[in-house]
Amino acid sequence: MPDLNTQQRKAIIDAAAVAAYHAEKDVPVVDTLICDDAPQFNWLTRAMMLCWVHAGRAYKKLMPVIPLRRQQLDAFLKRFWDYYNQLLSYSQNPSLKNALA
Repeated sequence: MPDLNTQQRKAIIDAAAVAAYHAEKDVPVVDTLICDDAPQFNWLTRAMMLCWVHAGRAYKKLMPVIPLRRQQLDAFLKRFWDYYNQLLSYSQNPSLKNALA
């Protein structure tokens, strides 16, 4: 690959790594990946989802002009992060009681 530039070589190596991963027979291939939407994860799994922190960033960029919409966004963001914190708390202390709370 002497005639290829660095970016082209990297693309070929990345594609080969993904192909090798999908050809794996001894270890199950992950179906869905939760990540930060970095391009190096493209094509690795059938589906990708953003983690909470990265998904929340899109909402933080919204700047509603209408006061009612600002209030609705603020209320949504509060519920979003409250729920995220509840999930974190549960993950640190999982129990049936906490699951039903």
